Amino acid sequence: MLFPIGRRSTGDAISIRILPGTGLQFYPKSMKVDAELTSTAFCGTIAVMTDTPLRRLPPWLKRRIGSGQVFQHTHHTLDTYGLETICTHANCPNRGDCWSRGTATVLILGDICTRNCKFCSVGHGKPLPPDATEPDRVAQMAKEMRLKYLVITSVDRDDLSDGGAGHFRDVVNRCRHVLPELKFELLVPDFRDCQDKAIDLLAAARPFVFGHNVETVPSLYAQARPGGDYARSLTLLRKAKAAWTARHSDQILADARPG
Repeated sequence: MLFPIGRRSTGDAISIRILPGTGLQFYPKSMKVDAELTSTAFCGTIAVMTDTPLRRLPPWLKRRIGSGQVFQHTHHTLDTYGLETICTHANCPNRGDCWSRGTATVLILGDICTRNCKFCSVGHGKPLPPDATEPDRVAQMAKEMRLKYLVITSVDRDDLSDGGAGHFRDVVNRCRHVLPELKFELLVPDFRDCQDKAIDLLAAARPFVFGHNVETVPSLYAQARPGGDYARSLTLLRKAKAAWTARHSDQILADARPG
């Protein structure tokens, strides 16, 4: 049982606290970890006090909390330019490793998605209009971090007539103006109702690696990804393949089983 952020258990049955890092860790009550909430928004691990014996994670599932000079520089640079990352908003367990190597996946077009998929921890609701200063801020971040390869993704923006494709184009072109040798990978949404327009707009930002995640199998879409459509995602990939001689697509199969 997990309590929502902002509430606190004071009884003997259970107590929770936020810890640095990501993931879920369990502690038996015999360890007597003090219960506390250190943040009003989820940004770390929830530690649950239970009578369940401590179960150690297998080595391949463990991820170190980010630290070190490079990690701090990555964090500071992203914060300085006011940039969002999918690493943070998706509670990615690999953030510590990636940021410690000076890499991060930039999240553009805001941090509010117009869809509410159950597998995703990114917030949903009514997003703000695209920020015209974001392309330059991303470019300056890339320059300061001396990046050679930049991965850019976004929330779904069904409120925009081009699904946000024009903003992807502007970010890439501005970064390329500042860093001509910088290479790009775009991890795009499915551009519902505007795929042809989106591909035309993105063509002005080539070359780049084109990526789109097909999150799960068709039979689980209604449960895990109600805002998406498996056939629509495949259609986008086919259109991208037909439009561009050089292409690459990403498909990630996520576990969407209940429980």
